Amino acid sequence: MQTIKQAIEDIRLGKMVVVIDDELRENEGDLIIAAEKVTPAAINFMIKKGGGLICLAMQGVDLDNLSVGFMNPDRAPDDLSTPFTMSIDARYGITTGISAEERARTILTAVNPAASAADLVMPGHIFPLRGRDNGILERPGHTEASIDLARLAGLRPAGVICEIIGEDGSMLRGQALVDYAQFHGLSLISVRDLIVYREQHEPEALIPILAKIDRMQKTAAAPLKTDYGIFEIQVYRDRVTQLEHVALLMGDRETFTNPLIRIHSSCVTGDIFASQQCDCGKQLQFAMQKIAEEGQGLIIYLDQEGRGIGLTNKIRAYALQKEGHDTVSANLALGMPIDSRDYVIATDLLKQLGIKNVRLMTNNPTKLHTLSVLMEGKVERVPHQISEQGLSCHHYLKTKRDYLGHMLQESTSNQ
Repeated sequence: MQTIKQAIEDIRLGKMVVVIDDELRENEGDLIIAAEKVTPAAINFMIKKGGGLICLAMQGVDLDNLSVGFMNPDRAPDDLSTPFTMSIDARYGITTGISAEERARTILTAVNPAASAADLVMPGHIFPLRGRDNGILERPGHTEASIDLARLAGLRPAGVICEIIGEDGSMLRGQALVDYAQFHGLSLISVRDLIVYREQHEPEALIPILAKIDRMQKTAAAPLKTDYGIFEIQVYRDRVTQLEHVALLMGDRETFTNPLIRIHSSCVTGDIFASQQCDCGKQLQFAMQKIAEEGQGLIIYLDQEGRGIGLTNKIRAYALQKEGHDTVSANLALGMPIDSRDYVIATDLLKQLGIKNVRLMTNNPTKLHTLSVLMEGKVERVPHQISEQGLSCHHYLKTKRDYLGHMLQESTSNQ
């Protein structure tokens, strides 16, 4: 897959991209182009090479200005199904409205900032969709993805989308979508990658959403005796991704006022097999040691292997590192994001535990920024310095410092 930044640039230039939906939803792919960049040729490509319904995704405020209401006037506010409105045609310059040229004209008319209800007729041959106010962070669908991509590209927040149908009439999925995008020279991204991109770059957009939902569901808890003392291990399931994450607590949570915490992403190679290619295992052990010394604290252990790209891709990246790549360039060579970890889920877990003020063991600026924006109380950074003595991952640590912006001294290692 391409990076989100590449997809945003393609959208800015008027190119199409392919966006894969969440596998827990439709698990399908859509062609997406910025609405203001649409052309008859683009519509014709969608008709012939996409095959699905061509829809115009717009923000609610813009549809209201055009007096375009829901197709079902009794639609519930919390309904997350496809948000169809009444179909439209441009009032002027249209014959039947069905040709590629006339559908493009209708779209350009609707997204013109000067347009009004008088410029449209209903019903028509273009099907507007009403996007959620908080975009893909509120509803992880193609409608919101297209609007967010256009907005992130500096364009009017509206997109044209079309499902991709195979030669046999079934929806393309999985590897078939990868092959399709490669054949047509289109960037391919996932809804999930776009969500993480927005969480990392626009964490303030999550504040109204997190106030309304509890994303993490506690599923189990038990005492856990360790080399560093007795912790309570709690398991949480993410209602969005269905991934399971762990909270490791020491001490009486009711007495927590400003606990020492560590947010640690899973690392099978480092945490379990003591890999010398990273310092993850030593970071985890050091965090447990520091919490034990204070007698209270919390480790949030997130299922985000390989900075979010998964174990298979992480090991593929290891193979590329043997050929001279570093931890950043290896991800890019695989077409993977440099870092797609999600720290928002950690803030939701802390909220459920009733923890408002924390001392965060980290040197990761993204982690620190996300918590600082989303936490209700104070977030104090505690440098998480691990001695490099005995480690053979100096190049890895240098890459984290120089390319990922981690606040590391020359002779320390943290994440």
